[in-house]
Amino acid sequence: MELEKRQEIANIIYKQYGGREFALVTGAKNFQYLEEGGLIYEIGRNEKGVKWVETKLNGNDLYDIKFYNRKAEIIAEEKDVFCEQLHNTFQQNTLLYASLLPKECEEKINFNL
Repeated sequence: MELEKRQEIANIIYKQYGGREFALVTGAKNFQYLEEGGLIYEIGRNEKGVKWVETKLNGNDLYDIKFYNRKAEIIAEEKDVFCEQLHNTFQQNTLLYASLLPKECEEKINFNL
């Protein structure tokens, strides 16, 4: 896979997670693209002990996500995750909020100023 394509996939995944807001809320940092097409990043402290999250694009155009501890051991693994499920999957496996507002609330809030 070409370098530009790998970087494009990683950027799309980053945006689907929520971009800067996601990074600020979760303490995510050290974002790196993967050779196979995906994104890996480090997150802040959490109750489940997850240190790294790896999100790869699979052959079904869905995501496979692995959650690693500090010893690089897989704690949890989710397969065939839709992009709409990224936040919930992340929250279930880390017990960290992935955004300031739940996704369903973001669409319902209407400030009539």
